[in-house]
Amino acid sequence: MNPLVSIITLNWNRREDVLRTLLSISQQTYEPREIIVVDNGSADGSVTEIAKAYPQVKIIALTENKGVEGYNVGMDSAKGEYLLLIDNDMDLLQNDTLEKIVSYFHANSKLGSVALQVRERDQKALSPNNPKHWQERGNETEGFPCSTFDGGGVAFRKSVIQQVGPYLAEFFVYHSEVDLSTRIWDAGYEIRYFPAIAVSHRESSVSRNEFRQIFYSTRNYFWYVWIYYPFFMGFAETIHFAQRSFVRNLRHTKPILAWVKGCFSAIIHWPPIARLRKPVKPETIRWMQEMRVQDRKRKLNQSQPQEDTKT
Repeated sequence: MNPLVSIITLNWNRREDVLRTLLSISQQTYEPREIIVVDNGSADGSVTEIAKAYPQVKIIALTENKGVEGYNVGMDSAKGEYLLLIDNDMDLLQNDTLEKIVSYFHANSKLGSVALQVRERDQKALSPNNPKHWQERGNETEGFPCSTFDGGGVAFRKSVIQQVGPYLAEFFVYHSEVDLSTRIWDAGYEIRYFPAIAVSHRESSVSRNEFRQIFYSTRNYFWYVWIYYPFFMGFAETIHFAQRSFVRNLRHTKPILAWVKGCFSAIIHWPPIARLRKPVKPETIRWMQEMRVQDRKRKLNQSQPQEDTKT
């Protein structure tokens, strides 16, 4: 008998988006499966419309927006051996995605997470958020080791989540993926990217708040470094990140005030977060950094024009 797969999506005031994502999920051919929607206190009628259109879906209606912690509620409630998390503005592009996910997990007992390919709205071009992977260390069948998954489309072995812990609720939004990925790699499990299964990012019509994005991205990355990096590696990365993020925001004319507030918030609110500090092995940080380096090298080589070797 096939193992149960739980599909979980998180929603907050994106009624039309989540309904379209559920349509995509409903076209999966694998059984048995359960579908869970965690609603973060939406005020746009999402819960009512989901229940009407998809009565078989389990809805967990929270009273407030808990951010990424909503996924934790869904994972805790899930009964499946494997968990597929998909954002509410994503479409699954292959109807046999779940079959492939199960086969990948069965083939590799050390596989903790399956990272799906992430494409743009046109369903062809790769998203900038596509998992950063080491091409030479894998293949299409076994997958490619990647530094972190993209939270828009990712599968987990539930036992691994139970061992390493779910997303950190304190992050709320942004950098939750690298946080969880670090714990998975450090526990001796693998995260592998499988381009044969993909999601496309529709880019919701409900716009993201740029100030909020920069604030949380800045604050959370500092916290990530301070929680997991060994002391001297963390000190160096703190200085390096402060410099590069400041310059990047200036160069792209982003709201510098959001960056400044993110820096101050990271420092001011660090004391209660400090209890989470649990440095990982230096080898884990170096391995994840090396995968990102190899990904950049590959992309740089692909972007360079090839010399004409004809004589």
